[in-house]
Amino acid sequence: MIDTPLTVEPSEMQRLVETLGVIGEQPGGGIIRHVYDSAWVAARQQLADWMRAAGLTVRSEHSQTKGKQAKEVAGNGRPV
Repeated sequence: MIDTPLTVEPSEMQRLVETLGVIGEQPGGGIIRHVYDSAWVAARQQLADWMRAAGLTVRSEHSQTKGKQAKEVAGNGRPV
């Protein structure tokens, strides 16, 4: 378990949310990201990039048993 408290400034949180909100944004409003479409992949990649920049380890595991399933694991192996 990580004992260091996580602090995120409100302005930084707003920037992160707005950055993700652009990915899959629809002309009439709203966000659509279907699993495995280009917007979904781009949003996952953005999150993974941020996690790596924060010093976390990111990996993706794919299973072919019931379609593709993805799982992000960061830091000490806790699912994210």
